[in-house]
Amino acid sequence: MRKKERLEELKSLYVSVFVSIEQMIRVVRARESFVLDGDLSEVNGKVRLLASDVVAKNYYEVAEHLRKWSELFELASPRRMKMGDETVSLIQAPDLTVKFKQPAVDAYEELQDAIEKLIEAMRDEVRLDV
Repeated sequence: MRKKERLEELKSLYVSVFVSIEQMIRVVRARESFVLDGDLSEVNGKVRLLASDVVAKNYYEVAEHLRKWSELFELASPRRMKMGDETVSLIQAPDLTVKFKQPAVDAYEELQDAIEKLIEAMRDEVRLDV
């Protein structure tokens, strides 16, 4: 019975890991503010305590790719300014964000690759415990 409980605990953790990563990507795309370590601190703690070394390593690689991509995504996006209750994007000529656009695309692809490796590691671990 203990093995079944452990398996359910891992499944729950891995679902929350995936959901958290997807939420962070949506937050970045919406250009909302967040603190990567703070917003993922509970998941970070659970990964550190419960996940295998392989899954934890892949998770922290995803977190690093997410940090890198989010910084580049912000640099590649038009500057925003609050005017009263509205937020507007400022478009400049020449476009100062152009040099960050391709690096942001490349960083997003690297992030997606790292996420796929993490998912594969989580699936492998859950299958091994069956």
